[in-house]
This record gives sequence, structure tokens and C-alpha cells, in this order.
Amino acid sequence: MSGSGYFNKIARVNLTDGKIKYDTFDDDFYKLFLGGSGLGAKILYDEVPKEVDPLHPNNKIIFATGPFQGTKIPGSAKWSLISKSPLTYTLGDSAAGAKFGPNIKGCGIDALIVEGKSKSPVYLWIEEDNLEIRDASGIWGQDSFESIDAIKNETDKKASVAAIGPAGESKVRFACVVVDKHSYAGRTGNGAVMGSKNLKAVSVLGGKKLEVHNEELLKEIQKDIMKKMAKNERGKDLRKWGTVGGFETFNALDNTPKKYWDGCCWTEEGEPLCTPNYNETLNVKPKACLYCPLACHRHISITEPYMIDGPGPEYETLALLGANCLVNDAKAIAKANDICNKLGIDTISTGSVIGFSMQAYENGWIPAAQLGDMKIEWGDSEAVIRLVEMIGNRKGIGDLLAEGTLNVAKKFGKEDYAVHVRGLDLPGHDPRLCYSLAVNYATGTRGACHYRGCPEETEIGGFILPEFDVGKKPRFFVVEDKTKLAIVHQDFGAFLGSAVLCAFVFVEGEASITQYLDALNATTGWGWSIKDLATCGERIYNFQRLLNIRDGKGPEYDILPKKLMVPSKEGARKGRVPPFEEMLKECYTLRGWDEKGYPSKAKLESIGLKGEFL
Repeated sequence: MSGSGYFNKIARVNLTDGKIKYDTFDDDFYKLFLGGSGLGAKILYDEVPKEVDPLHPNNKIIFATGPFQGTKIPGSAKWSLISKSPLTYTLGDSAAGAKFGPNIKGCGIDALIVEGKSKSPVYLWIEEDNLEIRDASGIWGQDSFESIDAIKNETDKKASVAAIGPAGESKVRFACVVVDKHSYAGRTGNGAVMGSKNLKAVSVLGGKKLEVHNEELLKEIQKDIMKKMAKNERGKDLRKWGTVGGFETFNALDNTPKKYWDGCCWTEEGEPLCTPNYNETLNVKPKACLYCPLACHRHISITEPYMIDGPGPEYETLALLGANCLVNDAKAIAKANDICNKLGIDTISTGSVIGFSMQAYENGWIPAAQLGDMKIEWGDSEAVIRLVEMIGNRKGIGDLLAEGTLNVAKKFGKEDYAVHVRGLDLPGHDPRLCYSLAVNYATGTRGACHYRGCPEETEIGGFILPEFDVGKKPRFFVVEDKTKLAIVHQDFGAFLGSAVLCAFVFVEGEASITQYLDALNATTGWGWSIKDLATCGERIYNFQRLLNIRDGKGPEYDILPKKLMVPSKEGARKGRVPPFEEMLKECYTLRGWDEKGYPSKAKLESIGLKGEFL
């Protein structure tokens, strides 16, 4: 689409019959759904019926960009991976970075849809106008890092590769997709969908120039944003410490899960995982995605007691594989993280199911026959490492745990003890501290998520959104305006997930939303206002809500896990729980939904969803 930030071309590959074709969409479509997770949700809504099992060939997986991926705007290395999730049975939406998104766009396509199932393992090679289905039998069974190296050797060293490991091949329900050996489309199990299709990887290399509305203005905006982010103090801290920099604060506030969400007051025990201990112990260097000065990823290098030279654990990994399991050995967590990366499994869901297993072992819920001589005790780092390997390879009890926490809990008759929303395990942030997270999690369209809406960054970090009438940091444990805060963040998160942009450029880089709106207009020529941007996010969020409802995961799943309605007896959260029912009712009202949580016809029409969407 000349001069609009889109090529108006979507590749569609059917692995069953090997056919490749191309679809087109117009400006009206992109103004409604933008790209990324919005585009992916629309394709799922139209093409993947409720009754389709996520691991059936009739499910589809979408690799999608937005309007920014052909530019050099910071944060635009992101891209979205969307499918029907094997964990939640509805919207499975994840994102990764590295160089993959700009390379897809550089091939002259806005998205790639993969459907059907190959008879044997394959990977896709896309080099600008050339798209091939290639044999992957020789690399099936290799870990994700080995696979990426092998595919680059077969295609081009400069290519960007998104691959699954053995966990995806064996359809672990929270298998992830690994990109260029340092970024991950981690959540919702889309790696298992790739495995179910015998799709090992997608390799892309493209340099096609994207026409934009005002190239000179866009370049000026890009340079100004880059300069401001490089000088920003929060951005400098993120580069120095990575996401791990938040662990000390979060842990001291009991925002980090301990003992599978039952514990608190682990401040002294958690010190080995805090900065600067983390950096010194693991010999850290920052690593960036394309076009980003923040470099939030960590590259580590240790030789004992484990040999690791690669990506280090992020905050979420320290929280779920560490504090959640009462493990404070940074090197052991780094080893568990390294195994997760190479086998291709999400560290959040892995840490969650291991934490649940430790609880089950302590309470005698696991039949002895399933364990043999194995013990799964709190704080046992070697047990964590062993379980990660077993889960990723579906060996022993790992075969059961690979089904996901909720399914394991149901197997033991202990569903009430599973900490999840819509089947997706909670990340390492506690709604008993940040009340806005309560409705953010419960009404999250992909399940419990802190970055499809990150109100915690306002409650703890002071990230404000003046364009959306969020001008100050609220106080903890005060209910006033927390529901509104969650809604603002959810809508903005839906915009970011569809744009597709990294939230860190705003949260940590302190980039201006208004300046990015100017960049959007310079790219597309749409002339949008802040109100238009806000409405776009609200529309996409509501549409994803409609997809949840269509899939049978609607308002009845707007719940918080029972554990998170139990107050702590000591520590920062002592005696506190969010007034969840009150907040949920307020959420429905503020959203313009009916009292049961269904979007009203008037609301949908007001945000541009008419006719077929009602």
C-alpha cells in the first residue's frame, strides 16, 4: 500500500498441500485492527471456529507486524505471534524482538499465516519475494539454538530465525518460540502450535524499502526519540541492570511470588538475585534488539558450576523459577533458564507448574509411583533444573507437568490451588500489592498478563500517561481510580500489541506517546489524534474480548485465583486484598458493558465495531 506504512500483502502458507498464496487488505482494515495482535485476533475470529482444538491442523498461526516495522523507530523490532492457545483455548498472543519483525516487513509482507500440517518436518525460508517450504527432517530434534544456527547455515547468516525446540516438537502446552537465540515469543504456548504443524522454524531476510507518508519528518522524530531515550536516566538504568533491576524493589514489597504465592518476607533470602549481585555473579553484558538504545536483555558468561554463554534470566524468570520456588542461587536459575531457552519453554509457566508441584509434593498430592526416588522440595535448585529438563523433553513426571498448571491441578483434584486466569499462569506481580492488577489480570484477553496492560508500572514505577488522563502515581491499597488505571493500560497495551511496539520505550525509556502518534501519522498519513489512538486500542481490546466470548472464555472466567484473595499475615501486604468484586463491577460499568460483562451493542458501535461483530 503505497505511502501508508503497509505493503498490503499477507502471505498464506498451507502446509497440508504446500500451496502458497497472498491476501490483501485495505486502509479501512488496518485503521480498525492496525496489525500485530489486532490483525491476528481478526483472522482467528474469522477462520478458526470455537470447536477447533489448538493442536489440530485447522488451527492457524500468524506472524504479524504493524505499521512501524519498516521504520527505524525504537521499539519497532517487535512482532506478534498469534494463534489459538493450547493453554487457554482462546487468543494466544505473544511477542518477540531481535531482528525478525523488520525482516518480515522487508520481505514485502505485513504478516504470514500458516495453516494445515506438513507430513514431515519443514521450515519456511522467505527472502523478499521468494517463499519456500524446506525440509527440516535433519534438524528436527535439535534444540532451538542448534536449529537457528543450522538454518542460518542453509539460508543466510544475516537471516533472522524464529524456531522451536524439542518442547514445541513434543507439544508442551507452554512451549515458546526462540528468535535469533536471544528473544522469545514466550507466553500462551504458540511453540506447541508450530510443533503440531511440523513447522520447525521460519527464516526471513528482507530489505525492501517501505514507503511512508512523510519520510523526512519520520527520520527527525526517530532521531529525537533515540537521543532522548539514550540520555534518559531510567533508560540508562535499564541498560545497566536490565529487567532484573526491579527485583530488589518488587521482592521487598512482596510483589514477587514466594512459595507459589503463599509466602512473603523473603527480602534477605532474595539478595543474591538482586543487582549488583546478579551482574557480578553472572558476568553480565547488555544486549539490544534492533534500533533500540535500551538493551534490556542480558548476556551472561559463566564457567562453573555450569557452562553458560548466552541469554541470562530476566526478572520474570528470577521471580517464577527463583523466588516462587524459594531458590536464590543465581547460577542455578541461569542454568534452568538456559535449558528453558534451548528446549523452548516459557519460563513463567515452567516456574509456575514447578512451584505448584513443590506444593503438591509437600501436601502429598502426587502419587509416589509418578516420582520414583525424586523429591520436589522447596528451595531445591537441582530439583528445579531436573524438572525443567523433564518438562521440556516430556520425560517421567515432566510429561504430566508439560500439560500446564491448571491441567495438573485438575488431575490431582486441586483446581482451586492453581494460580491462573483463563489457564494462563500469572506473571511475577501480585495484585494484593497493586490493586489495578486485579481487574487487569481477570479481564485480560490472553489471560493473566502484566504487559497487555501494565498498570503496575504506574503504581510502583510512576509511569504516567497524561494523554490518557493518568497524571500521577497513585498510592498503594487505595481503590480509587485503580480500575480506570487498569482500563487505560489495557487499551494502550492493545494498541502497542497491534502497532507492534515494545512497552519499554514508554515505561523505561520515557518516550512520549504523543511523539509516537506523530510517528504513526508520518508513516501512514492518517492524521490521527490522541482520541483516535485511544479508540483504536479500546476497539482492539473489545474485539479480543468478543473472541474470548466466542471461544467460551468470556465473563465467567473474569476471576482471580483464590490464593490471591488470602491476605498476608506479615510484610508489606499484611492484611490486604483488593476488593475484587467491587472493582470488577466498576470495570464493567466504565467499559460500557452490561452487568454480566458482555460488551453492549452501543459500545461496540461507538468504537467502530458494527454489523458482523455484534
